Amino acid sequence: MARSRGRAEPPVVVTDRHARGLVRKFLGDEQQRAAEVRRRRRRQPLRGAPSMRAAHRVLEGLEKDWAPRTLASYTDVSPDGAARLGIACLETDRGWLENWPGVAARSFVRRYLVRPGDTLYRSKWRGYAAFTQHCLERVMQRGLHLKSARWELGVASIIANPRLHELAISRGFKQVLVPGLTGVFVGDFEPELPFLRLDTFLAITAAGRRHCDLMVELAGLLWTGDRYRELMPALFYPDERNTLMDEVLRTYEKHQRLLSRPHEPGEDWFGLAVAQKEDASARLATIHV
Repeated sequence: MARSRGRAEPPVVVTDRHARGLVRKFLGDEQQRAAEVRRRRRRQPLRGAPSMRAAHRVLEGLEKDWAPRTLASYTDVSPDGAARLGIACLETDRGWLENWPGVAARSFVRRYLVRPGDTLYRSKWRGYAAFTQHCLERVMQRGLHLKSARWELGVASIIANPRLHELAISRGFKQVLVPGLTGVFVGDFEPELPFLRLDTFLAITAAGRRHCDLMVELAGLLWTGDRYRELMPALFYPDERNTLMDEVLRTYEKHQRLLSRPHEPGEDWFGLAVAQKEDASARLATIHV
């Protein structure tokens, strides 16, 4: 039977079981991307550059080598006149994450710096955004395809940077909310962990008629013209001044009371997140039994 003209297509529903399958595929794809980057890097030895133009060409080559894994990249010139490149990626190797049960992926950062007439310098460290299996499943359910999932994880990796982690420790946060492109990452914050663990991903409408002022104010700061990209220096070079990140941190501080209280199901967004996580765990346990 022919479809009626003008009739809207029903929304695609991604079940929990389907979401788990998508996460397995996503994590498997990340392993393949990591292998591809290793192959590319072996073919391109690191080298310095005699001029600034040559330095930028070196960094362009490095950026292309890392492209399969890149969540976000940033190129500029340092205050002392060196060309530099920052790359944020996702680490999914279980050997890398074995000390953190429940964490399925974690951001990590690579930095390259080339001074004309000098050698090339590089540094790397583990990032401050960690995603649980449940969080990745919810991202898959909210997104339209795997590519949109990488966008969401990239945004979270930029905002959940070392400065936000430091603020959460200093202000005694017990929970953390990080805005994504189409939803909100929510996590239970523990100061002894070296990252912001994001336990689930909620739709923007998850709070119902009750508004979350923190998210409203962050949206005004970050999503007008995709200003969140201005936070990338705060991720790669946290010791340097970043005006937008200063504003973001002041917004989090303003809502310290919300973020510093224990989770109260039904009282805030994280209560909804915990309830979703417990329901998913119960269903999974029933399937295994």
